[in-house]
Amino acid sequence: MNKNFRGLTLIEIVIAMGILSIILTFGSLWQQKIRQTSFSLERNAELIKLILESTKEMALTGEKHSNWGTYFLNNSGKPDNIFIFQGDTFSSSSIYKTFTLSGDIDFNNISSATSVVFQLWSGTISATTTISIKSLTSNKIANINIYPSGKIEIVY
Repeated sequence: MNKNFRGLTLIEIVIAMGILSIILTFGSLWQQKIRQTSFSLERNAELIKLILESTKEMALTGEKHSNWGTYFLNNSGKPDNIFIFQGDTFSSSSIYKTFTLSGDIDFNNISSATSVVFQLWSGTISATTTISIKSLTSNKIANINIYPSGKIEIVY
């Protein structure tokens, strides 16, 4: 018999399994955080697209025989707001509906406020507009492009 053969003791196996479980725990928590951050950005980009499409639909159907717009307000240090409004220009009296972005998302290219107005019956806008949102936790960006034809797309 070979007396130089040395196997692993039970203590060594338990220690190795403990280290491995700690590494796997931190790895899965990190992966979950990344997934959650990415989901929040996508969810908010889809929300903005849906709001824009709803506003465009209101203009296309001639609701209240008026143009309809979406107003984007960058609230420094607070969650940003999106307003659907009736008419050509935004005012507090023209607000139809208000939405708030989640706290971990911020408008990236809006210094104070921007609006997009869809024309009555055609659903077109005057110029291409890009609304950019940024995840504050991962610094990832999503752009929502609105074209003069009224087409709306999200680019990640």
